[in-house]
Amino acid sequence: MLHKITLIITDFTLVIGLALYFRKESQIEAKYCSFVLVLFNGGLLIIDHLHFQYNGMLIGLLLISIGLLKKEMYISASFAFAVLILTKHLFLNLAPLYFVYLLRKYCLTTNTPCPKDCSLKQAGRFLQLAMVVLWTVGLALFSICCGQQISILSQTKQILSRLFPFGRGLVHTYWAGNIWALYLAFDRTLLLLSKRLDLLNSGHLISSTTGGREDGKLMAVLPSISPSFSALLFAIAIVPCLRNIWVEPRIERFVHSAVFVGLSSFMVGFHVHEKAMLSVAVPLALVAFGDQQSRHLYKVLNSGMVLSFLPLLPHTNQCLERFIFLLTSNAITFRALRGALSSKKDCLVERGFVCSSSLVLLFYELFPLLFGTEEVAGDETKSWKVKMEFLPLMVVSLHTSLAYTYCWFVSFKIVA
Repeated sequence: MLHKITLIITDFTLVIGLALYFRKESQIEAKYCSFVLVLFNGGLLIIDHLHFQYNGMLIGLLLISIGLLKKEMYISASFAFAVLILTKHLFLNLAPLYFVYLLRKYCLTTNTPCPKDCSLKQAGRFLQLAMVVLWTVGLALFSICCGQQISILSQTKQILSRLFPFGRGLVHTYWAGNIWALYLAFDRTLLLLSKRLDLLNSGHLISSTTGGREDGKLMAVLPSISPSFSALLFAIAIVPCLRNIWVEPRIERFVHSAVFVGLSSFMVGFHVHEKAMLSVAVPLALVAFGDQQSRHLYKVLNSGMVLSFLPLLPHTNQCLERFIFLLTSNAITFRALRGALSSKKDCLVERGFVCSSSLVLLFYELFPLLFGTEEVAGDETKSWKVKMEFLPLMVVSLHTSLAYTYCWFVSFKIVA
């Protein structure tokens, strides 16, 4: 009970962040829409209030930081973001975006006519931001090491090893819906074909059809993906976004850029969890009502996100609850984002993803009922039913991968 109460209390950070961002906002309808999309977000309800995690508080800190940026309180925004990173390293991917935006918008923008005074003011502002971040990080490390006979350096190495556990493998056992799920599915297809056609030596083929392997032998046919390669792809993906935010440092563009950076980190990230999509969907709600393209993006992304979270409710007797949750979440989203009609193409895509999400969920629910996973009596090998045990989860992952990939390209079109 105490856990539930603390969850509700910490979720007020979302309300504070929304209030900061929409303070003095003249468009009442846009404010109402964002409040509904954030406070009644289906993904947050599943992850926080059914799995009892504090993602709402963390994303609320992000919204507070963005709201302070909109109010041009740059020092306070930097402090809030530094606290957020120290609380959850998931948001570290936004650090390059914050650095470029603050450098361009705050440090290098002055009204001083004298070039010498201008340079001094710019240097002073940069030092202010640097000191805020360094002091925040330093105090956090000191508090961890205080009272213990260990050095800050050794403790920092221990923290980094736990924050970035690259030894766990490219994906979780339940694949997150990114491009690596599509890559792995293609690898498994080639593996099956190789076995059928006897193209590869069976001794060199792996039998695992899931991720999370620590021995680095996840891939059967295709080349393995290393953490450094994943990081390189992420860096390449966000370069156009950082360039455009430097040229046009507006808060609306910053929010869209944060959405794109978060999507890029999710799509090419190493060992990504599906709940990381919350850090994309909730900030997107701030600008979802702004234009038709943003509305379209949110509808598709939210539909895929809620579907990907539903397998986290593992009990078979929750079938009806999962369907009701998916339909209700989509209904709330489409109702809140009512307004200008979408183009025929966008309407077709939106309805296609929403309807296919329901069909995928139906398959996920019916497969274990129609095809049990019992082993064949007296047989030492598993039946095909046991081997296909993870097929429903794979179908969910691949469907959300397609939805997120589409959203990734739409988001790129917005920020490009």
